[in-house]
Amino acid sequence: MDDRCPTGIKGFDDLVEGGLPRNRTILVNGSCGTGKTVFVTQFLHNGAVHHDEKCVLVMLEQDADEFKEDMMGFNFDLQKLEDEGKLIIVNARLKQKDVNFMTLCSDTFDITPNKETVENIAEVIGEAAAKIGAKRAAIDSLSSLMISFDDESKLRRLILDLNYKLKKMGLTTLIISDEVAGDVTEAAEKYVVDGVISLRYLTTGPDAGRSLIIDKMRRTGHSENIHTLKFNKGEGIEILKE
Repeated sequence: MDDRCPTGIKGFDDLVEGGLPRNRTILVNGSCGTGKTVFVTQFLHNGAVHHDEKCVLVMLEQDADEFKEDMMGFNFDLQKLEDEGKLIIVNARLKQKDVNFMTLCSDTFDITPNKETVENIAEVIGEAAAKIGAKRAAIDSLSSLMISFDDESKLRRLILDLNYKLKKMGLTTLIISDEVAGDVTEAAEKYVVDGVISLRYLTTGPDAGRSLIIDKMRRTGHSENIHTLKFNKGEGIEILKE
């Protein structure tokens, strides 16, 4: 279906009527170790390998080379996708004090936008997406952008602007957010984006272990249940059937 963007995550697409709604911005929320980064990378990798949909990944925290090494554990060969022109990784780690962009570079894309503030990240993504004709994008993470905002209204405007521009580019975008980001950001994140997927790691109770719940998803019906999530070596994430 043209209006669906399949994630390729085993067991997930059935929860959203065949895939994520296209041309939408989805928040992937959760605490450390819940599988957010693997979920997002699997979405990009599947698009590039199985659907011929080129992708852009913006890394605001982890070093891109280290990240690519980590993802090889799931057989996500991101370097190969870069070499084939199917993926651009924008290595855009931010300075923690003044939040200016550092030099951005990757093997297939070298960009030094000299941006003054994080509000221009949409233009950075747009440059990369236009270069290869990308259909999918991801940002890791929203929490890195939020360090320059001390009130909800400013953050809300940033996310509204980012959401609007990403849609205008024709991108289906996943944005990672840390659950521990704080009360100031919660409403701005969850009420502005088109969907929210929450990943959890519970240590006690009947739902102990890793799980996933779809809190919100516009333009589609979706499961409202808690679903067990597991990691498969060499494959990535799987959502188990009830």
